[in-house]
Order: sequence, then structure tokens, then C-alpha cells
Amino acid sequence: MQSIECLRNGHRLIAGQAAYLAGLARAGFPDPASIVMLRWDLVNAVADHSLRVDRALCRTLTACSDLLAARAAWAHRQYHSTIQDGLMRFVSAWPVTRLATEWDRFGDAAETALAPLFEHLAWEERELFAHAERALSRRAA
Repeated sequence: MQSIECLRNGHRLIAGQAAYLAGLARAGFPDPASIVMLRWDLVNAVADHSLRVDRALCRTLTACSDLLAARAAWAHRQYHSTIQDGLMRFVSAWPVTRLATEWDRFGDAAETALAPLFEHLAWEERELFAHAERALSRRAA
């Protein structure tokens, strides 16, 4: 099983990718090719992270007797799909041709699309991981 610290490291990587993408989206010059690659990498990293969290924590927590931990695991499963869906809609809405022709609008769109991701990462740290650490330590005792 992956440790919570490994999952936290995944957060740092995803947050770094998203921040880099947001910064590039605010650059004064368009770079559609880099944006397309970064977005794709970010979407894949988020999907991979979701699977790792589910395998490492959610499967165990949804069946545990700690009600707060179980609720956090179910909330993660439900909310994370909306994060993934939002990122995919963002990617679909901004193909290379639109990036090239509407670059001045892309920065705001990227900020709007990435905000829920940053919020979810913070929630995982604050809620899911905290409840998981408590529940798993009780279980190990």
C-alpha cells in the first residue's frame, strides 16, 4: 500500500504542474504546443493520483468503522470525478486553434479550470488524509 506521504508527494507534483500551466497561460506570448502537452500531462497525473488514493485509502476507509474517515473517502470518490471531468472539459474547450486565436482569454479560462483542482488538493490534505491517518493508526493499534 502506498503511504500517505507518497500521496502528499503526488499533491506537490500536481500542484507544481498546475501552477506552471497557470503561469504559462498568463505569459504575454502564446505557446500552444507547450500548453497542450502540459495540460495532457496534468490530466493524466490527476487521473493517476485519483487511482492511487482510491487503492491506498478509499477502498479501506469506505468499509471502516470510523464514520468520518468513511465519509471522507466517499466524498473523495464523488468529488474527484467532477475535478477530472472539469479538466477534460477545459482541454476540449481549448484546442490548439483556439489557443492560437484567443490567447488573451486563455489565462482566465485556465485559472477558472484549475481553481477546483487546487481546492480539492487542499481538501484531501486537510480532510481525507487527516481522517485516514487517524483511522489507519487506530486499526494498526
